[in-house]
Amino acid sequence: MVLSALKGVGSILFKAEEVKSLFLYLLDRRSQHQSGHDSKQILTTHETQILCLLLEVLFAVEDQTNFGSETFEALLKALKVDGLSHEDPVAVMPCLTALQNLQPVFFENLKNDTKDKVFGLLISLFRAENLEIRNATRDALLRINVVHASTFVKFIELVVAHGDERGNPKRIKRSENLNRDNHFEEYFGEHPVSSILVSLLDILFLMKNVNERLCLLQPLCQILSKLLSDQWISGIVCQYNKGSSETLDVPSFVKETQQLVLLTLKDIIDTLQSGYQDNLLNNGNVNLLINFIRSTEDVGTRNHGLSLIASLAKAFPQLVSENIIDLFVAIGDAVKQEDSHSQHVMEDLLSVLVPCWLSKTTSIEKLLQIFIKSLTDVAEHRRVTLMMYLLRTLGENSLSTVIMYLLYTLIERGSHSLSKHKKSHCVLSLSAMSQEWEYGLAVNMTGQCSYKLWFPCLCKLLQEIKVHQKQVLLPMLHLALQFILLKLQDTELRFELEAEEAANSIQNSLGTLMEEVVLCTVSVKDKKGDISGDILKEVRNNSNTVLKIITGWMHASTYFKGITRLLEHPEGLVKRKTLGILCETARVNNMVQNKQRKARKLKRSSLSTALQVDKSSCPYFSELCYKILELIDRESDTSVKIAAISSLETLAKEYPSENPAYSKCLATIISHISSGDSVTSSGLINTAGSLINVLGSKALPQLPLIMKNMLQRAHLVSCCPSGKYAHGSPRTDASLSNQSVSMLLSVLTTIQVIVQKLGEFVSPYLEEILDLVILHPECATQIDSKLDVKAADVRGLLTETVPVRLILPPLLNLYSSATKCGDASLSLSFQMLANVVGTMDRLAVGTYHTKIYEHCLEALDLRRQNLDSLKNINLVEQSIIHTIITLTMKLTESTFRPVFLRTLEWAESEVDQSTSKRSMDRAIVFYKLVNKLAEQHRSLFTPYFKYLLEGSVQYLSEDGVLISSKRKKKAKLGDDIVKYKDSLSGQKLWNLRALILKSLHKCFLYDNDQKILDSSNFQTLLKPIVSQFVAEPPESLDSVPDAPSVEEVDEILVSCLGQMAVTARSDVLWKPLNHEVLMQTRSDNVRPKMLGLKVVRYMVQHLKEEYVALVPETIPFLGELLEDVELPVKTLSQEILKEMETLSGESLREYL
Repeated sequence: MVLSALKGVGSILFKAEEVKSLFLYLLDRRSQHQSGHDSKQILTTHETQILCLLLEVLFAVEDQTNFGSETFEALLKALKVDGLSHEDPVAVMPCLTALQNLQPVFFENLKNDTKDKVFGLLISLFRAENLEIRNATRDALLRINVVHASTFVKFIELVVAHGDERGNPKRIKRSENLNRDNHFEEYFGEHPVSSILVSLLDILFLMKNVNERLCLLQPLCQILSKLLSDQWISGIVCQYNKGSSETLDVPSFVKETQQLVLLTLKDIIDTLQSGYQDNLLNNGNVNLLINFIRSTEDVGTRNHGLSLIASLAKAFPQLVSENIIDLFVAIGDAVKQEDSHSQHVMEDLLSVLVPCWLSKTTSIEKLLQIFIKSLTDVAEHRRVTLMMYLLRTLGENSLSTVIMYLLYTLIERGSHSLSKHKKSHCVLSLSAMSQEWEYGLAVNMTGQCSYKLWFPCLCKLLQEIKVHQKQVLLPMLHLALQFILLKLQDTELRFELEAEEAANSIQNSLGTLMEEVVLCTVSVKDKKGDISGDILKEVRNNSNTVLKIITGWMHASTYFKGITRLLEHPEGLVKRKTLGILCETARVNNMVQNKQRKARKLKRSSLSTALQVDKSSCPYFSELCYKILELIDRESDTSVKIAAISSLETLAKEYPSENPAYSKCLATIISHISSGDSVTSSGLINTAGSLINVLGSKALPQLPLIMKNMLQRAHLVSCCPSGKYAHGSPRTDASLSNQSVSMLLSVLTTIQVIVQKLGEFVSPYLEEILDLVILHPECATQIDSKLDVKAADVRGLLTETVPVRLILPPLLNLYSSATKCGDASLSLSFQMLANVVGTMDRLAVGTYHTKIYEHCLEALDLRRQNLDSLKNINLVEQSIIHTIITLTMKLTESTFRPVFLRTLEWAESEVDQSTSKRSMDRAIVFYKLVNKLAEQHRSLFTPYFKYLLEGSVQYLSEDGVLISSKRKKKAKLGDDIVKYKDSLSGQKLWNLRALILKSLHKCFLYDNDQKILDSSNFQTLLKPIVSQFVAEPPESLDSVPDAPSVEEVDEILVSCLGQMAVTARSDVLWKPLNHEVLMQTRSDNVRPKMLGLKVVRYMVQHLKEEYVALVPETIPFLGELLEDVELPVKTLSQEILKEMETLSGESLREYL
């Protein structure tokens, strides 16, 4: 109670010297007890309370300027608790009283030296063992929150220096070191440096209102630097171990100290505005932080360091930007932390570092390389989160660059693993790369974005690869195209494409993507030497697949615009590739249309659409045509020009329309046909044909010019020996180059189109067209199969399309020239004539049949004329006879009879008036015609054989005359008969007799009513025919190519006699025939015997039971033949005997 009353007296107590003396006395006794000099002088409880009361009164004095240094020293003594137990009231109570009553005013009035000492004691008490003291110290510091930064700087320097002293084994300046020790103990007592340093940093972080706080940046950086020094740390440990029985937990100390330094630095820097100009920090400080982050292994400490860098970047962006690369390298390990705090720290750091990076350089390539490399060991979900945050920081427009460097990192990593191979990459490794985390990260990142963001980036991705990744262009394109193909299967994209609005919104991106894919495909053309052909093939296949998909999604207008832009590219290779893609797309257009029709039938939707030239796309299609036309008209690169010509042809075929651009294209195309090389001209002609096919009658104004230029080109590669352009070709050899074949095919194809579309207007050019397709050996002599087919198509089309009245005159007029050109051309002319005849109606037949027949009759005399140009007269005669047969099939009985009799008269007419001989050659060709007539008209022609019997018998008779029947009546027999061996060639006679026998066989075969083979004619023909058994074949048949062999004649002879017997139908006629045949078997030669036996067998096989009546006469002859020395004769005789026995039903050997 008394003490409380004294307290109420106030500061007046200290005016009494006795009170002041008591106060100092009690402090001295406490200090002596604290130092342990006199343990008996320990203060009692009352004395301690009095001391505390006096301390309270002291701090309550308003005017403290009158106190002397002794009073301030007393304060310092009250605050010291060293040497006393933390539970001892003598130590605790005065200290608590001083701390609780220490006011800012009192502290400010202290001298600087005393302030430092008081503040030093507060630092040492900040982490005292007694909890009350710690709390009181904290409260006191918060109250006197007016400490100048210089005080902290002084203590920091003292701590740093004390650590250096302890860690330096060389004590060079011992007095200086002792002085530092004294200063340290003066301020902090016997507390270890480690404890003081942690307390000092704690207080610094706690006190936010320190004057000139920025001055602490460098000292704090100095502490951070010392914390990285093992020597300095060892000095701290050494000092701690000397003063304490316990061992310092070094990792915990270092960790705590580092975190306090980092937090304090961040707290100070956070107070600065962005772009602070004072040079408070330098590159050395930034490098110190970078090294610190690299060296620390503690996650929390590293996060504090990263947070500090983030704050530093906000306050000193220029300073950070100068070290930005090293900073991103340093933060690599921090990326691997998966906790939310680390992620938050990283995101904050990225949000400020990326702008710093961009302020230094607009290129983010190095940044991405560093960042992506640091993601190697990071969990997949963390990669996506970090990369998406980085993307948001960089801006969404950087998505393509991010994807590119993800793929580049993958390629680079893969190339190192394959460095032992000569080839840097292979298809297998690149295919496997799509399973790697970099590729998956790119896919997952785009998966978290809308297609509206990532789809346009596909174009930029290819652009950036071309620009930045030239060293690994091909593998990069391989992966990029794989990535694009995968993204094109995106569900959201495909779903949106089904909506018209979304499909319209991405048209520009589709067009740009198409352009970039084409350019990338072209850019790998020159990489063949550095990479395997397989990967090059895969890149092309992938690019083609991408083009196919996006083309199916594109509107026609977008596609045509994109192609037009590509054709404006300066590089010829790009133009050729673009034109190739245009052609391919046009060709598959019909397939797409078919698929759409099927899909509509099945009520299925299809994303792919056929490109159609409609009202909306027509202007763009015209612009494309004009661009292609410009390439044809102005392009100096021949390969590009050829590709442009081919593409225009394809467009005309696949997009037929009445577009006015086609008319302009046709005029330009035709004007270029006569110029340039043959390959270009060939393409131009093909294109002209396609355009005419589309334009139809609208192409009529250009017809004269195209026919002129086209036929001139054709005759330049042709070597026609006759006709209008016989000397037009510069070629001297008979061979035909591929270019010549291509040229002629183009001409023929275009002529075919012209005839189809403008057939009514080609009459002025028929002579020239026929000249080409008939007289030119390239089109007539089977030099090239394609030419043959195409020329045949043109010839057939002409006969079908052009009216008879127009085509017949030039075709007939071609006869003389065709004769000079050879048998092939002449044969083709008559084949074409036959086709014309086949198309004639009754009126035309009545009008032209006489003219055509006379023309054919004139041609039938070519065998007799024996022209050198006709090597294969048989071929020519076949075509002539075919024409006649075709004509006769259209004639009536009344018109055919005079024509046939005229032919017979021509065959029997005297060619050589001096010898009165009939022409053997005319007879041969006549009986060829007879054979065909009998074969075609059958029984209708049989009656006409009555006009032929006399001549046939004469030619078959062994010594028959060969002169005109009219002259034969007037001439004497002895003067007029001329033997065969003197008047005729045996070979021709052999051929003629074979033809006669074939004709008679057909006559017998179709003479169903026996109009010819009556008894009289039977007897007339029998012996001349049988006489051929012993007619000797010519020694050689080489000079008559179409002459039959002996075996063929034998077969004809057997068939003729056999059919003669069958047709006769009377045993009265069979007996003389059988007898004459059997008599020939007694010849000494084998041939007559064999022929006789074959005829007998024919009769046995065809007459069957009716022949039984002739068996008795036949048996004796067979008996003789069975004993013949020739095995074939005996064998055949035995076979006939067996057949006869079978027929008669009894054994005939007993009659032999």
